[in-house]
Amino acid sequence: MADITVTPLNNILNGTPDNDLILALNGDDVIIASAGNDIINGGDGQDTVDYSQSGDITVLPTGTVQKSGGAKDQLIRIKKIIGSANAIDTIDASGTDVQLIADLSAEQVNISNIPDFGSLNFRVVNFENVIGGNGNDPLTGNAGVNTRNGGWGDDNLDGRNGNDILMGGLGKDILTGGGGSDIFRYNTALEGDGIINDLNAS
Repeated sequence: MADITVTPLNNILNGTPDNDLILALNGDDVIIASAGNDIINGGDGQDTVDYSQSGDITVLPTGTVQKSGGAKDQLIRIKKIIGSANAIDTIDASGTDVQLIADLSAEQVNISNIPDFGSLNFRVVNFENVIGGNGNDPLTGNAGVNTRNGGWGDDNLDGRNGNDILMGGLGKDILTGGGGSDIFRYNTALEGDGIINDLNAS
């Protein structure tokens, strides 16, 4: 394991192919993610972890990032996560009881009711997909091609622009496609009285 600790200034840090422990301390730092199972603690400041050179990543409600290839990072006190523009990056709260509010158009994610964690608030860049948990989750897309899966609960899915796939899951969901040619997946036998809003639906 490589231990990387920096000065309390604004730093750019590069991870190694090994399992790293990265302590960024104070300052607004940028950590360039790499291979390995890493623990990344941003410390104080507005810290960013950059996965733009990585493959697909999935962010879980506890701050764990699952990377392509099977490795995992644990993010602590991180304010911004950058995905790859050429990969499929996902926020996944499926099977959990957290409250997930995700707005990809505003690049903002808020997660509350996390066991032993409390809440997390961070920005996301270059993310395409969001999967809700068991609660009532408002999930909003951006101008890209997005997939929204509400999971359980009475969810509000808004695809915005782009050709989106909106899946209500269980509960009384509201699905709004916005611009683009959108696909809605909705089972009235399981989901009850839901609402679909889109003039360009397919």
